[in-house]
Amino acid sequence: MRLLKSIDGGATWATIATGLNTTVTRPAPQPPLVLQPTGLVNPTTLVGDPTFDNRNTGCTVMNLGHVQSWYNLTVAVDPGDPTSSRALFGGDLCSAVTVDGGQTFRLASHWIPQSGLGVTANGLLGYVHADWHASLAVRIPGQPALLLAGTDGGIFVTRNVWDVPTPELGQWQQPNVGLTTHLFYSAKR
Repeated sequence: MRLLKSIDGGATWATIATGLNTTVTRPAPQPPLVLQPTGLVNPTTLVGDPTFDNRNTGCTVMNLGHVQSWYNLTVAVDPGDPTSSRALFGGDLCSAVTVDGGQTFRLASHWIPQSGLGVTANGLLGYVHADWHASLAVRIPGQPALLLAGTDGGIFVTRNVWDVPTPELGQWQQPNVGLTTHLFYSAKR
């Protein structure tokens, strides 16, 4: 998996991050290209990443979808930023942000941080339920960016995760707490 960025309306694209350990076969005489996953500035510290051992539930690299990228992977870009430097990425266990156009990535949330799995060197990540399916960044004049995440656990909202010194200081709210909802995986006759 690669994260790509275009600054010219899609005419050209540049890789800003990779998520998996992978080897790309290239035409001879070029040697294979080995891609290592892009690291996070603030990885989880108490448990490893499922990228390297599928028994782990931490987040240490930009492989946010882990083995479920087909099911839960999303990105939202700040519509008020003319350089498109600020983006939010959501996956199965964690989310990450960049505020510098993909030069660095920081974890922004974890689905069970209180268990110790969402601990970083900077503190505890905010709670956002697992399995991100949709995200949206909205700009309302005179206000900070509004970020919405649609997950298996409902809707989560933050207004400051791009604007705090470290994302661990960001605040996430869950406005649909108390609503009775159901998530259907299939409907059989």
